[in-house]
Amino acid sequence: MKLIASAADLDEMRSLPRVLVFIYVSWAMQARRSDAACREFLADLQREYQCEEIPVCRVDLSDQEGEVWVGIRKWLKDDGQPHDCLSYGGYGAMLWVREGKVEAYVPYLAEVECGKLMAMTRGVFELGAQSGTSGSKPSQ
Repeated sequence: MKLIASAADLDEMRSLPRVLVFIYVSWAMQARRSDAACREFLADLQREYQCEEIPVCRVDLSDQEGEVWVGIRKWLKDDGQPHDCLSYGGYGAMLWVREGKVEAYVPYLAEVECGKLMAMTRGVFELGAQSGTSGSKPSQ
């Protein structure tokens, strides 16, 4: 998991074709639960899609100030996302990002079962569509 520690890191993350972004704060118990859920989800994702390159970034917004705080809130707001809930809530949010645009998110990762997270990832990132591997785009 790559730590986004600067505005340049944030720009690099947004330039990727696809990326998972975990938003963390050290002061919230919910974020700690989501951190554990994130590790479990990523381990399952790696097992099921070991041939797929799915970068994962971690944003620590514990200080609620600085260039990363300002940059991620502006990006989320400009993208039409609930920037307060995702950046300030302290629940441990996960974002599914394609080419710099948030395609899906969960505000409180620990609250969502791993199977649903896997289905979201398959759908948003179209995993298995080209290679014939397990998983398909979920029906809406």
